[in-house]
Amino acid sequence: MAYLIMTQSKIPFERVVHLDGASETPWLEDGGRTIRGPLAIADHIAARCPPHALWPARDQEARALAEQALTSFAALRAAYPFNPALASTPNPAAKAELLKLDQLWSQLRKDRPDSSFLFGEFGVVDAAFAPLVLRVVHCRLELSASARAYAANVYALPAIARWTRAALEDQG
Repeated sequence: MAYLIMTQSKIPFERVVHLDGASETPWLEDGGRTIRGPLAIADHIAARCPPHALWPARDQEARALAEQALTSFAALRAAYPFNPALASTPNPAAKAELLKLDQLWSQLRKDRPDSSFLFGEFGVVDAAFAPLVLRVVHCRLELSASARAYAANVYALPAIARWTRAALEDQG
């Protein structure tokens, strides 16, 4: 998530995030300080780079949605991993979560019909949903027109292409 935020916002960095081996909790080192957890890292980046509107004015709603994106949709994540070749037969729980995700994205897009992203400009919420966007696109999951348009907008970001390339290079 930090990689996407910093890359899309053109914030210079050397190495963004490390994973704690046991918990796989991301952490960032910056100026001798260690920041742990994706939302804490996002807050830190937003505070250090105020010209970038990474959190929208409706901050509490955005925070709740970013947390939901990071912690929910377990059945969807399990049924549809990043590698579509490993996707399993969709189960009822994954189908229900896909419908919930579709409804969520569609409602947020309805609230902001002129925006490509969920809260206007690309921000933390969109970065938090990016792993789900990748699953939806790579596994060619069916969505409503509005949710599909949102997924296409996120997927088209140059930062997504760089993130995907970097992940493939890390895999060897």
